[in-house]
Amino acid sequence: MSGILTRAINLVFIVYAARRLGPSDFGIYTLLMTIKFFFSFFLDFGIAPMAIRELSRNRGGRQELFNHILTLRVTLSIIFLPIVFAIVNLLDYEERIKILVYIITAAFIFNAFSSSFRILYYSIERMETPSIINVIVSILTASVNIAILYLGYGLTGLVLVTLCGRVVGAIISGIWVRMKILKYRPAFDTKLWIDLLRQAFPFGLIGLLNRLNRHLTILLLSKIQGPYPPDTAMGLYAPAQRVATSFRPLIRSLKVASLPTIADKIDKRNIIKKITEKITLFSLLTVSIPLLVSALFFSRDLMTFLFGEDYIHSSAVFLILGIANAIYSFNASLTSTLSATRDIYRFVPWAISSALITLILCIVLIPIMSFNGAAIAVLASNLFRSVSVHIVMKRIMGITVGFSVFKRPLAVLFFISTVCIILNGLNLGFILRAIITLSVYVIFLLIFFRDEFFVFKDAFLKRDTDTEL
Repeated sequence: MSGILTRAINLVFIVYAARRLGPSDFGIYTLLMTIKFFFSFFLDFGIAPMAIRELSRNRGGRQELFNHILTLRVTLSIIFLPIVFAIVNLLDYEERIKILVYIITAAFIFNAFSSSFRILYYSIERMETPSIINVIVSILTASVNIAILYLGYGLTGLVLVTLCGRVVGAIISGIWVRMKILKYRPAFDTKLWIDLLRQAFPFGLIGLLNRLNRHLTILLLSKIQGPYPPDTAMGLYAPAQRVATSFRPLIRSLKVASLPTIADKIDKRNIIKKITEKITLFSLLTVSIPLLVSALFFSRDLMTFLFGEDYIHSSAVFLILGIANAIYSFNASLTSTLSATRDIYRFVPWAISSALITLILCIVLIPIMSFNGAAIAVLASNLFRSVSVHIVMKRIMGITVGFSVFKRPLAVLFFISTVCIILNGLNLGFILRAIITLSVYVIFLLIFFRDEFFVFKDAFLKRDTDTEL
């Protein structure tokens, strides 16, 4: 819920920013955010999911272990910051972009500190606190960013606000956690750090490759000349990407919420299989099917309604990326289970191959098809990744998602697609069609998944994290 609210709030800002800045400047802003997200993950390099897993398993020594994880993450951010600056210089962007990147990457150190407390909350399965904080921070950030653009401070103002927000967030979260949760302190142990980094490496490499799959397209659009100028190509690609990935926070939250339970019960295959099937079903109904319907039947109307006629060419990108992200989403259960095992390194060659598919197809297609070519590269990569995740999980744990899980969701998709085709033939307005489609979809869910709905409601209202599944 927090993830959806946060993404919805951010989407309001993105819609305003795209209209206010125009495709060219919005493309530069997207490039800045891409560099920020890409390198912020590079500085963590897989410590976060590994830390959640190990803190969940090592409850007796949680405080001491967390002290080392916190110190390690901050130390890495300080060490690697000059490397980030050097890489940005090697990419040879214009001076204005370099300065903005320098400012925004300075926030990495503060983010490494404050985000470590989110790891702590997740490991003890207290999801509510970081979730509420995320929503509050998103509201404040979006409001200030919109005000900055309205007052005419442009990209520089947005970047400075990001830095200030990270500093304030680090101070507040640091004081709160120390007072209420845990008396953390710096801790240094070279041998333990090396062991933690060794365990984090497969997570980091796979996470880095995932980031490449998602963000490499923006970087390549910024450097490869195609039918559109690079800044315009990024500006037309980014809105569709933002909307297509709107539900990813929900998928990430499913993975994070299930990781402690899966890690704790990793030897109980029957329980793990049930968790896998339930998350797959939930992902299909809440993310994959809505994305498919939106992409197939509402792409043009949705892009122009949100961003204006200047972004009409983004509709084809959304059609492709909507399908790609629908495929990505229903694999959340298997990737979550994979993250809980210490055999995750066996997925590394597949993840490398997936990233190479994105890279090679972008190099081939961007000069010909610009942003549409980048979207096709992502779709092909996600298809390959979907198949490979199922293969690896079958080999490691003998777990796979059977066709029985997909039967009812496919029936719902068929009926809702039929409704959309009929509505399109009636030539109704976009808003009316969207409302009718959503209403019919909810009715279909209540018909086909009535039992699951009541189980979910009871579990949500009467949850007990200490009760055996």
